[in-house]
Amino acid sequence: MTDSVTLRGVSSGAAMGSLICRVGVLRHPWRTARILRMHGGSLPAAIELGALRDERKIALVRGAEQISYARLRRALHATAAALADRCEAGGRVGIGIDQSAASVVLLAAALAAGLDAVPLGRRLSQHDRDAVADQLRLTDLLDPARDVLWDGGRQPARAAGQLMILSSGSTGTPRVTGRRSFRLRALIPLADLDRRIHWPAGPVLVLAPLDHGHGLSAVVAGFLRGATVLLGAQSPSDEIVAMAADHQPSCVTGVPMQLARAVRAGAFDSGHLRLIVSGSSRLQDELAEEMRVRTGARVIDCLGTTETGTFAVRLPPEGFQPLAGVRLLVDHEHRVIVDTPLADEPTPTGDTGEVSAAGLHLHGRADGLVDTAGELVSPLRMRRAFESLPQVVSCRIDAVDDELRGTLLIARVEVHDSPGVEASDLREALLPVLGRSGLPQRIDIVSPAQRPA
Repeated sequence: MTDSVTLRGVSSGAAMGSLICRVGVLRHPWRTARILRMHGGSLPAAIELGALRDERKIALVRGAEQISYARLRRALHATAAALADRCEAGGRVGIGIDQSAASVVLLAAALAAGLDAVPLGRRLSQHDRDAVADQLRLTDLLDPARDVLWDGGRQPARAAGQLMILSSGSTGTPRVTGRRSFRLRALIPLADLDRRIHWPAGPVLVLAPLDHGHGLSAVVAGFLRGATVLLGAQSPSDEIVAMAADHQPSCVTGVPMQLARAVRAGAFDSGHLRLIVSGSSRLQDELAEEMRVRTGARVIDCLGTTETGTFAVRLPPEGFQPLAGVRLLVDHEHRVIVDTPLADEPTPTGDTGEVSAAGLHLHGRADGLVDTAGELVSPLRMRRAFESLPQVVSCRIDAVDDELRGTLLIARVEVHDSPGVEASDLREALLPVLGRSGLPQRIDIVSPAQRPA
Protein backbone atom coordinates (compact mmCIF):
# COMPACT_ATOMS: atom_id res chain seq x y z
CA MET A 1 0.00 0.00 0.00
CA THR A 2 1.37 3.46 -0.93
CA ASP A 3 0.70 6.84 0.62
CA SER A 4 -1.76 9.20 -0.99
CA VAL A 5 -0.38 11.85 -3.34
CA THR A 6 -1.69 15.41 -3.72
CA LEU A 7 -1.37 17.91 -6.56
CA ARG A 8 -2.24 21.56 -5.95
CA GLY A 9 -3.06 24.25 -8.49
CA VAL A 10 -1.15 27.50 -8.99
CA SER A 11 -1.67 30.52 -6.75
CA SER A 12 -5.08 32.14 -6.77
CA GLY A 13 -3.48 35.56 -7.21
CA ALA A 14 -2.00 34.66 -10.59
CA ALA A 15 -5.30 33.28 -11.80
CA MET A 16 -7.39 36.24 -10.66
CA GLY A 17 -4.84 38.68 -12.05
CA SER A 18 -5.33 37.16 -15.48
CA LEU A 19 -9.13 37.39 -15.22
CA ILE A 20 -8.99 40.99 -14.02
CA CYS A 21 -7.17 41.91 -17.21
CA ARG A 22 -9.51 39.82 -19.36
CA VAL A 23 -12.86 41.18 -18.14
CA GLY A 24 -11.81 44.81 -18.01
CA VAL A 25 -11.95 45.35 -14.25
CA LEU A 26 -9.27 48.02 -14.55
CA ARG A 27 -11.41 49.96 -17.06
CA HIS A 28 -14.69 49.68 -15.11
CA PRO A 29 -13.70 48.96 -11.48
CA TRP A 30 -16.84 50.18 -9.70
CA ARG A 31 -19.36 48.71 -12.12
CA THR A 32 -17.46 45.42 -12.11
CA ALA A 33 -17.39 45.38 -8.30
CA ARG A 34 -21.16 46.00 -8.19
CA ILE A 35 -21.82 43.15 -10.64
CA LEU A 36 -19.65 40.72 -8.68
CA ARG A 37 -21.19 41.81 -5.37
CA MET A 38 -24.69 41.15 -6.72
CA HIS A 39 -24.08 37.97 -8.72
CA GLY A 40 -20.78 36.51 -7.50
CA GLY A 41 -19.12 34.27 -10.08
CA SER A 42 -22.36 33.18 -11.72
CA LEU A 43 -23.70 33.04 -15.27
CA PRO A 44 -25.61 36.34 -14.86
CA ALA A 45 -22.37 38.04 -13.80
CA ALA A 46 -20.64 36.73 -16.93
CA ILE A 47 -23.44 38.18 -19.11
CA GLU A 48 -23.25 41.54 -17.33
CA LEU A 49 -19.46 41.66 -17.64
CA GLY A 50 -19.60 40.72 -21.32
CA ALA A 51 -22.11 43.51 -21.95
CA LEU A 52 -19.88 45.90 -20.01
CA ARG A 53 -17.09 45.30 -22.53
CA ASP A 54 -19.20 45.93 -25.67
CA GLU A 55 -22.98 45.65 -25.52
CA ARG A 56 -23.33 46.04 -29.30
CA LYS A 57 -21.35 42.87 -30.01
CA ILE A 58 -23.13 39.61 -30.85
CA ALA A 59 -23.19 37.44 -27.71
CA LEU A 60 -25.03 34.29 -28.82
CA VAL A 61 -25.63 32.54 -32.12
CA ARG A 62 -27.85 29.50 -32.59
CA GLY A 63 -28.64 28.67 -36.20
CA ALA A 64 -29.93 31.84 -37.85
CA GLU A 65 -30.62 33.56 -34.51
CA GLN A 66 -28.12 36.19 -33.37
CA ILE A 67 -28.42 38.04 -30.05
CA SER A 68 -26.33 41.03 -28.99
CA TYR A 69 -24.99 41.50 -25.47
CA ALA A 70 -27.40 44.43 -25.06
CA ARG A 71 -30.42 42.29 -25.96
CA LEU A 72 -29.13 39.39 -23.86
CA ARG A 73 -28.82 41.66 -20.82
CA ARG A 74 -32.30 43.11 -21.38
CA ALA A 75 -33.73 39.60 -21.59
CA LEU A 76 -31.84 38.62 -18.43
CA HIS A 77 -33.35 41.56 -16.52
CA ALA A 78 -36.88 41.15 -17.89
CA THR A 79 -37.03 37.40 -17.29
CA ALA A 80 -35.45 37.66 -13.84
CA ALA A 81 -37.99 40.32 -12.85
CA ALA A 82 -40.88 38.12 -14.00
CA LEU A 83 -39.49 35.11 -12.14
CA ALA A 84 -38.97 37.18 -8.98
CA ASP A 85 -42.66 38.13 -9.09
CA ARG A 86 -43.65 34.53 -9.70
CA CYS A 87 -41.33 32.63 -7.32
CA GLU A 88 -40.12 33.21 -3.78
CA ALA A 89 -36.40 33.77 -3.28
CA GLY A 90 -34.62 30.52 -2.48
CA GLY A 91 -37.13 28.43 -4.41
CA ARG A 92 -35.85 25.50 -6.44
CA VAL A 93 -36.82 25.27 -10.11
CA GLY A 94 -36.08 22.98 -13.04
CA ILE A 95 -34.88 24.62 -16.27
CA GLY A 96 -35.72 22.85 -19.50
CA ILE A 97 -32.55 22.96 -21.60
CA ASP A 98 -33.14 22.72 -25.35
CA GLN A 99 -29.65 24.09 -26.25
CA SER A 100 -31.18 27.37 -27.47
CA ALA A 101 -30.18 30.94 -26.67
CA ALA A 102 -33.40 31.17 -24.66
CA SER A 103 -32.10 28.31 -22.46
CA VAL A 104 -29.08 30.44 -21.55
CA VAL A 105 -31.32 33.42 -20.75
CA LEU A 106 -33.71 31.38 -18.61
CA LEU A 107 -30.96 29.68 -16.62
CA ALA A 108 -29.18 32.99 -15.96
CA ALA A 109 -32.44 34.73 -15.08
CA ALA A 110 -33.44 32.06 -12.57
CA LEU A 111 -30.11 32.51 -10.79
CA ALA A 112 -30.43 36.30 -10.89
CA ALA A 113 -33.93 35.99 -9.39
CA GLY A 114 -32.44 34.22 -6.37
CA LEU A 115 -33.65 30.77 -7.37
CA ASP A 116 -31.77 27.48 -7.16
CA ALA A 117 -31.74 26.25 -10.75
CA VAL A 118 -31.51 22.62 -11.93
CA PRO A 119 -30.75 22.27 -15.68
CA LEU A 120 -32.81 19.43 -17.20
CA GLY A 121 -31.55 18.28 -20.60
CA ARG A 122 -32.86 15.80 -23.15
CA ARG A 123 -30.45 13.11 -21.92
CA LEU A 124 -32.83 12.58 -18.98
CA SER A 125 -35.53 9.97 -19.39
CA GLN A 126 -39.05 10.95 -18.42
CA HIS A 127 -38.77 8.53 -15.49
CA ASP A 128 -35.63 10.28 -14.21
CA ARG A 129 -37.04 13.75 -14.85
CA ASP A 130 -40.11 12.96 -12.74
CA ALA A 131 -37.95 11.41 -10.01
CA VAL A 132 -35.65 14.46 -9.92
CA ALA A 133 -38.62 16.82 -9.62
CA ASP A 134 -39.97 14.78 -6.71
CA GLN A 135 -36.69 14.21 -4.85
CA LEU A 136 -35.45 17.81 -5.18
CA ARG A 137 -38.93 19.20 -4.50
CA LEU A 138 -38.86 21.49 -7.49
CA THR A 139 -41.42 24.24 -7.11
CA ASP A 140 -41.68 24.96 -10.83
CA LEU A 141 -40.53 23.66 -14.21
CA LEU A 142 -39.53 26.50 -16.53
CA ASP A 143 -39.66 26.31 -20.31
CA PRO A 144 -37.43 28.50 -22.53
CA ALA A 145 -40.14 28.78 -25.20
CA ARG A 146 -42.70 29.97 -22.66
CA ASP A 147 -40.94 31.75 -19.82
CA VAL A 148 -38.30 33.99 -21.45
CA LEU A 149 -39.10 37.69 -21.90
CA TRP A 150 -36.87 39.71 -24.20
CA ASP A 151 -37.79 43.22 -23.00
CA GLY A 152 -39.22 45.01 -19.98
CA GLY A 153 -38.69 44.75 -16.23
CA ARG A 154 -35.81 45.68 -13.95
CA GLN A 155 -33.17 43.46 -12.42
CA PRO A 156 -34.45 42.24 -9.00
CA ALA A 157 -32.30 43.08 -5.98
CA ARG A 158 -31.78 39.50 -4.86
CA ALA A 159 -28.70 37.49 -4.00
CA ALA A 160 -27.81 35.05 -6.78
CA GLY A 161 -29.27 31.57 -6.52
CA GLN A 162 -27.36 28.32 -6.72
CA LEU A 163 -26.71 26.31 -9.88
CA MET A 164 -27.40 22.63 -9.16
CA ILE A 165 -25.87 20.30 -11.73
CA LEU A 166 -27.21 16.75 -11.84
CA SER A 167 -25.05 13.65 -11.86
CA SER A 168 -25.14 11.39 -14.91
CA GLY A 169 -27.76 9.12 -13.35
CA SER A 170 -25.69 6.15 -14.44
CA THR A 171 -26.67 3.99 -11.48
CA GLY A 172 -30.15 5.32 -10.82
CA THR A 173 -32.00 8.61 -10.55
CA PRO A 174 -29.67 11.59 -11.22
CA ARG A 175 -28.81 13.47 -8.04
CA VAL A 176 -27.16 16.67 -6.91
CA THR A 177 -23.90 15.83 -5.18
CA GLY A 178 -23.35 19.10 -3.34
CA ARG A 179 -24.35 22.51 -4.68
CA ARG A 180 -22.41 24.22 -7.45
CA SER A 181 -21.28 27.17 -5.39
CA PHE A 182 -20.60 29.85 -8.06
CA ARG A 183 -19.80 32.50 -5.46
CA LEU A 184 -16.75 34.72 -5.73
CA ARG A 185 -14.31 31.97 -4.79
CA ALA A 186 -15.66 29.93 -7.69
CA LEU A 187 -14.03 32.45 -10.02
CA ILE A 188 -10.57 31.19 -9.02
CA PRO A 189 -10.50 27.93 -11.05
CA LEU A 190 -12.49 29.57 -13.86
CA ALA A 191 -9.95 32.40 -13.95
CA ASP A 192 -7.07 29.93 -14.08
CA LEU A 193 -8.83 27.94 -16.80
CA ASP A 194 -9.00 31.18 -18.77
CA ARG A 195 -5.29 31.82 -18.14
CA ARG A 196 -4.14 28.29 -18.94
CA ILE A 197 -6.24 27.91 -22.06
CA HIS A 198 -5.40 31.45 -23.19
CA TRP A 199 -8.46 31.83 -25.36
CA PRO A 200 -7.69 33.47 -28.72
CA ALA A 201 -9.67 36.48 -29.89
CA GLY A 202 -12.73 35.57 -31.92
CA PRO A 203 -15.92 33.50 -31.59
CA VAL A 204 -16.03 30.23 -29.64
CA LEU A 205 -18.05 27.27 -30.91
CA VAL A 206 -19.54 25.28 -28.01
CA LEU A 207 -20.52 21.73 -28.97
CA ALA A 208 -20.93 20.47 -25.39
CA PRO A 209 -24.56 20.58 -24.14
CA LEU A 210 -25.68 23.35 -21.79
CA ASP A 211 -26.91 20.96 -19.10
CA HIS A 212 -23.33 19.71 -18.63
CA GLY A 213 -20.72 21.52 -16.56
CA HIS A 214 -18.43 21.47 -19.62
CA GLY A 215 -20.84 23.36 -21.84
CA LEU A 216 -21.83 25.89 -19.19
CA SER A 217 -18.21 26.57 -18.24
CA ALA A 218 -17.36 27.27 -21.88
CA VAL A 219 -20.29 29.68 -22.23
CA VAL A 220 -19.31 31.50 -19.02
CA ALA A 221 -15.69 31.74 -20.19
CA GLY A 222 -16.83 33.17 -23.52
CA PHE A 223 -19.02 35.80 -21.89
CA LEU A 224 -16.29 36.81 -19.43
CA ARG A 225 -14.05 37.82 -22.30
CA GLY A 226 -16.86 39.39 -24.32
CA ALA A 227 -16.68 36.79 -27.09
CA THR A 228 -19.41 35.65 -29.47
CA VAL A 229 -20.59 32.20 -28.34
CA LEU A 230 -21.83 29.85 -31.07
CA LEU A 231 -24.21 27.22 -29.66
CA GLY A 232 -23.72 23.98 -31.60
CA ALA A 233 -24.78 21.30 -29.13
CA GLN A 234 -26.85 18.49 -30.67
CA SER A 235 -26.70 20.10 -34.13
CA PRO A 236 -26.11 17.90 -37.20
CA SER A 237 -22.68 18.02 -38.85
CA ASP A 238 -23.84 20.02 -41.89
CA GLU A 239 -25.20 22.78 -39.63
CA ILE A 240 -21.95 22.89 -37.66
CA VAL A 241 -19.95 23.15 -40.89
CA ALA A 242 -22.22 25.98 -42.07
CA MET A 243 -21.95 27.80 -38.73
CA ALA A 244 -18.16 27.53 -38.80
CA ALA A 245 -18.07 28.86 -42.37
CA ASP A 246 -20.32 31.82 -41.50
CA HIS A 247 -18.69 32.86 -38.22
CA GLN A 248 -15.14 31.43 -38.42
CA PRO A 249 -14.65 30.47 -34.76
CA SER A 250 -11.14 30.78 -33.36
CA CYS A 251 -11.92 28.10 -30.77
CA VAL A 252 -14.11 25.00 -30.53
CA THR A 253 -14.92 22.99 -27.42
CA GLY A 254 -16.73 19.69 -26.95
CA VAL A 255 -16.25 15.99 -26.26
CA PRO A 256 -13.72 14.12 -28.44
CA MET A 257 -16.43 12.53 -30.61
CA GLN A 258 -18.02 15.91 -31.40
CA LEU A 259 -14.67 17.52 -32.11
CA ALA A 260 -13.39 14.71 -34.33
CA ARG A 261 -16.58 14.61 -36.38
CA ALA A 262 -16.48 18.39 -36.94
CA VAL A 263 -12.79 18.30 -37.86
CA ARG A 264 -13.21 15.35 -40.23
CA ALA A 265 -16.25 17.01 -41.83
CA GLY A 266 -13.95 19.88 -42.83
CA ALA A 267 -15.54 22.51 -40.59
CA PHE A 268 -12.17 24.12 -39.84
CA ASP A 269 -10.25 23.53 -43.07
CA SER A 270 -10.23 27.27 -43.83
CA GLY A 271 -7.45 27.73 -41.26
CA HIS A 272 -9.24 30.15 -38.91
CA LEU A 273 -9.25 27.78 -35.93
CA ARG A 274 -6.58 28.45 -33.29
CA LEU A 275 -7.65 26.32 -30.33
CA ILE A 276 -9.40 22.98 -29.70
CA VAL A 277 -10.59 22.36 -26.13
CA SER A 278 -11.64 18.79 -25.37
CA GLY A 279 -13.39 17.66 -22.21
CA SER A 280 -15.92 15.35 -20.51
CA SER A 281 -14.40 12.21 -22.01
CA ARG A 282 -10.95 10.75 -22.42
CA LEU A 283 -9.06 12.19 -25.40
CA GLN A 284 -6.67 9.71 -26.98
CA ASP A 285 -3.26 11.20 -27.76
CA GLU A 286 -3.46 9.89 -31.33
CA LEU A 287 -6.77 11.66 -31.95
CA ALA A 288 -5.42 14.87 -30.43
CA GLU A 289 -2.48 14.73 -32.82
CA GLU A 290 -4.75 14.06 -35.81
CA MET A 291 -6.85 17.14 -35.02
CA ARG A 292 -3.77 19.29 -34.44
CA VAL A 293 -2.21 18.31 -37.74
CA ARG A 294 -5.40 18.80 -39.77
CA THR A 295 -6.36 22.20 -38.30
CA GLY A 296 -3.04 23.63 -37.12
CA ALA A 297 -4.73 24.49 -33.82
CA ARG A 298 -3.47 23.97 -30.27
CA VAL A 299 -5.22 21.07 -28.52
CA ILE A 300 -6.00 21.25 -24.79
CA ASP A 301 -7.62 18.41 -22.84
CA CYS A 302 -9.74 19.37 -19.81
CA LEU A 303 -10.59 17.02 -16.96
CA GLY A 304 -13.79 17.46 -15.00
CA THR A 305 -17.12 16.01 -13.98
CA THR A 306 -20.67 17.30 -14.08
CA GLU A 307 -20.52 17.71 -10.30
CA THR A 308 -17.20 19.56 -10.09
CA GLY A 309 -16.77 21.39 -13.36
CA THR A 310 -13.34 21.49 -14.96
CA PHE A 311 -10.57 21.02 -12.40
CA ALA A 312 -7.44 20.12 -14.41
CA VAL A 313 -5.98 20.55 -17.90
CA ARG A 314 -3.23 19.03 -20.01
CA LEU A 315 -1.45 19.48 -23.32
CA PRO A 316 -1.45 16.00 -24.91
CA PRO A 317 0.53 13.82 -24.42
CA GLU A 318 1.41 15.36 -21.02
CA GLY A 319 -0.43 14.65 -17.77
CA PHE A 320 -3.16 16.74 -16.13
CA GLN A 321 -2.27 19.72 -13.91
CA PRO A 322 -4.86 21.06 -11.40
CA LEU A 323 -6.31 24.55 -11.75
CA ALA A 324 -5.79 27.28 -9.16
CA GLY A 325 -7.77 26.68 -5.99
CA VAL A 326 -8.02 22.95 -6.78
CA ARG A 327 -6.44 20.10 -4.86
CA LEU A 328 -6.19 16.66 -6.47
CA LEU A 329 -5.72 13.64 -4.24
CA VAL A 330 -4.81 10.14 -5.43
CA ASP A 331 -5.38 7.78 -2.52
CA HIS A 332 -3.63 4.51 -1.71
CA GLU A 333 -6.04 2.63 -4.00
CA HIS A 334 -5.27 5.04 -6.86
CA ARG A 335 -8.70 6.64 -6.71
CA VAL A 336 -8.85 10.30 -7.79
CA ILE A 337 -10.51 12.79 -5.43
CA VAL A 338 -10.91 16.50 -6.25
CA ASP A 339 -11.38 19.42 -3.86
CA THR A 340 -12.56 22.47 -5.86
CA PRO A 341 -14.39 25.74 -5.08
CA LEU A 342 -17.01 24.67 -7.63
CA ALA A 343 -18.22 21.88 -5.31
CA ASP A 344 -19.05 22.10 -1.64
CA GLU A 345 -16.98 19.10 -0.55
CA PRO A 346 -14.16 16.86 -1.81
CA THR A 347 -15.59 14.67 -4.55
CA PRO A 348 -14.41 11.26 -5.83
CA THR A 349 -14.40 11.40 -9.62
CA GLY A 350 -14.69 7.62 -10.09
CA ASP A 351 -11.39 7.63 -11.99
CA THR A 352 -8.19 5.83 -11.08
CA GLY A 353 -4.77 7.24 -11.82
CA GLU A 354 -1.28 8.06 -10.66
CA VAL A 355 0.86 11.15 -10.29
CA SER A 356 4.22 11.58 -12.01
CA ALA A 357 6.53 14.48 -12.77
CA ALA A 358 4.34 15.21 -15.82
CA GLY A 359 1.12 15.42 -13.75
CA LEU A 360 -1.90 13.17 -13.25
CA HIS A 361 -2.30 10.22 -15.63
CA LEU A 362 -5.65 8.40 -15.73
CA HIS A 363 -5.88 4.60 -15.83
CA GLY A 364 -9.58 3.81 -15.89
CA ARG A 365 -12.71 3.73 -13.72
CA ALA A 366 -13.05 2.53 -10.15
CA ASP A 367 -16.83 2.38 -10.02
CA GLY A 368 -17.80 -0.06 -12.78
CA LEU A 369 -19.14 2.71 -15.02
CA VAL A 370 -18.30 3.15 -18.70
CA ASP A 371 -17.51 6.44 -20.41
CA THR A 372 -19.18 6.63 -23.80
CA ALA A 373 -18.98 9.96 -25.65
CA GLY A 374 -18.84 11.95 -22.41
CA GLU A 375 -21.69 10.15 -20.65
CA LEU A 376 -21.09 7.77 -17.77
CA VAL A 377 -23.25 4.68 -18.19
CA SER A 378 -23.78 1.67 -15.92
CA PRO A 379 -23.78 -1.62 -17.86
CA LEU A 380 -25.41 -3.25 -14.82
CA ARG A 381 -28.34 -0.83 -14.83
CA MET A 382 -28.67 -1.25 -18.57
CA ARG A 383 -28.75 -5.06 -18.35
CA ARG A 384 -31.33 -5.03 -15.56
CA ALA A 385 -33.53 -2.66 -17.57
CA PHE A 386 -33.48 -5.02 -20.56
CA GLU A 387 -34.20 -8.05 -18.40
CA SER A 388 -37.18 -6.26 -16.82
CA LEU A 389 -38.97 -6.30 -20.19
CA PRO A 390 -41.48 -9.17 -20.50
CA GLN A 391 -40.22 -10.23 -23.94
CA VAL A 392 -36.59 -10.56 -22.80
CA VAL A 393 -35.09 -13.78 -21.46
CA SER A 394 -31.56 -12.59 -20.81
CA CYS A 395 -29.13 -9.87 -21.77
CA ARG A 396 -25.38 -9.31 -21.86
CA ILE A 397 -23.73 -5.91 -22.25
CA ASP A 398 -20.41 -5.87 -24.09
CA ALA A 399 -18.10 -2.85 -23.91
CA VAL A 400 -15.91 -2.41 -26.99
CA ASP A 401 -13.14 0.18 -27.40
CA ASP A 402 -14.11 2.91 -29.86
CA GLU A 403 -11.89 5.63 -31.30
CA LEU A 404 -14.45 8.42 -30.98
CA ARG A 405 -16.80 7.40 -28.17
CA GLY A 406 -14.11 5.86 -26.00
CA THR A 407 -16.38 2.86 -25.45
CA LEU A 408 -19.15 1.36 -27.58
CA LEU A 409 -21.87 -0.52 -25.70
CA ILE A 410 -23.56 -3.50 -27.38
CA ALA A 411 -26.57 -5.26 -25.85
CA ARG A 412 -26.89 -8.91 -26.87
CA VAL A 413 -30.45 -9.83 -26.01
CA GLU A 414 -32.30 -13.16 -26.10
CA VAL A 415 -36.06 -12.79 -26.36
CA HIS A 416 -38.88 -15.25 -25.78
CA ASP A 417 -40.06 -17.28 -28.76
CA SER A 418 -42.25 -14.52 -30.13
CA PRO A 419 -41.53 -13.59 -33.75
CA GLY A 420 -41.45 -9.96 -34.74
CA VAL A 421 -39.53 -8.54 -31.76
CA GLU A 422 -37.06 -6.04 -33.20
CA ALA A 423 -34.19 -4.11 -31.65
CA SER A 424 -36.14 -0.92 -32.34
CA ASP A 425 -39.01 -2.22 -30.18
CA LEU A 426 -36.68 -2.76 -27.23
CA ARG A 427 -35.05 0.64 -27.72
CA GLU A 428 -38.41 2.39 -27.80
CA ALA A 429 -39.56 0.53 -24.66
CA LEU A 430 -36.46 1.54 -22.68
CA LEU A 431 -36.12 5.15 -23.82
CA PRO A 432 -38.51 6.48 -21.12
CA VAL A 433 -36.56 4.50 -18.47
CA LEU A 434 -32.91 4.92 -19.47
CA GLY A 435 -33.01 8.10 -21.56
CA ARG A 436 -31.00 8.69 -24.72
CA SER A 437 -27.60 8.52 -23.06
CA GLY A 438 -28.43 5.34 -21.14
CA LEU A 439 -29.22 3.20 -24.19
CA PRO A 440 -26.60 1.02 -25.89
CA GLN A 441 -25.26 2.08 -29.27
CA ARG A 442 -26.25 -1.31 -30.72
CA ILE A 443 -28.81 -3.99 -29.83
CA ASP A 444 -28.37 -7.50 -31.22
CA ILE A 445 -31.25 -10.01 -30.97
CA VAL A 446 -29.68 -13.45 -30.46
CA SER A 447 -31.11 -16.95 -30.77
CA PRO A 448 -31.19 -19.47 -27.87
CA ALA A 449 -28.10 -21.09 -29.32
CA GLN A 450 -26.30 -17.76 -28.94
CA ARG A 451 -27.60 -17.18 -25.43
CA PRO A 452 -25.39 -14.68 -23.53
CA ALA A 453 -23.16 -16.28 -20.92
